[in-house]
Amino acid sequence: MIFFFNKNNFCKAPFEQIIIQQNGDINFCCPPLWNENPVLGNIFNNPFEEIWNSEKAKIIRENTLKNRYPDCKYELCNMRVSGDSIIKSFISNKQIKYKAKMSTYPKFVIFSNDYECNVSCITCRKDVYKNEVSDITKIQENIEKIFLPILKDAEIVMINQSGEALSSKLSRTMIKAISKSYPNIKFALLTNGILCNRENLAELGIEEKISSVIVSLNAATKETYDKFVIGGNYELVIKNLKYLKEKMKSGTCNCVIISFVITSINYKEIPEFIQFAKENGFYIQFLHYVDWGVELRYPTDYLAVHKPTHPEFKNYIKIYKQYIIPYMKNSFDYLKHSQ
Repeated sequence: MIFFFNKNNFCKAPFEQIIIQQNGDINFCCPPLWNENPVLGNIFNNPFEEIWNSEKAKIIRENTLKNRYPDCKYELCNMRVSGDSIIKSFISNKQIKYKAKMSTYPKFVIFSNDYECNVSCITCRKDVYKNEVSDITKIQENIEKIFLPILKDAEIVMINQSGEALSSKLSRTMIKAISKSYPNIKFALLTNGILCNRENLAELGIEEKISSVIVSLNAATKETYDKFVIGGNYELVIKNLKYLKEKMKSGTCNCVIISFVITSINYKEIPEFIQFAKENGFYIQFLHYVDWGVELRYPTDYLAVHKPTHPEFKNYIKIYKQYIIPYMKNSFDYLKHSQ
């Protein structure tokens, strides 16, 4: 395992990033990456300023400044290596002086408040999910009142961590509202790639406002993709990745990241996946499968090949050592020197 948290690098998330959940809870990063309750407060119950500089938030920041992470499962976070996340998650503590109490609002805001999606991935949900009318109404009613003011210092907004932003009317409404109110904000899209094309981005008015795109691909072949993404379209995703590659070349997108959630179903394709990324200039976000506590098509014990108790663990570790560790190290070294 490579540990990126050390005396020269620390996590920037508590100082620059928040995640907004559907129920209004605010976190610094993904809840499953924490040992304890990661909720800082609820935006529907408390003013954002109180949440952002709450006692809990300040204690987490104080620990981070000392390179202490008592609440984090940072061994999981270390797997989340990509061009976008490394630059945002790590920085030399000699370059910037942070304080426990922040005078500015977050630079990077992640919306995880829209669960609607046009596919069902085997690591995420059993069936295609549609939003409840009550959830849509509550969020739409609070876009201008609650959500937009949080973005006053934001440079990048990610939409959407919990669903498919480009297929959801709710997320599309959010994108248009943000773009209209803050024309200089860039967008980081988290998408399955099926609808990530020129026409959709242009219709939303953000084709020239893309900071990065994370495409959940999870396979190097159509056969494995079809097992992983139920209701997907492999050929269309590859076509749209070619479009995104051209956006990178033209400078209208900083980086394209292809995501790979490691499971017993796809881990043997890791070498091919890395080769595909290198050939196209994409970064890779490797993630170990995390049990989100939802009903899936396969049991956790079957999917979690990274656990020593899994019957294919030894085979996976060989691939991990031979391919993932060198890839992670090379990517981190390159990005560290390019900051």
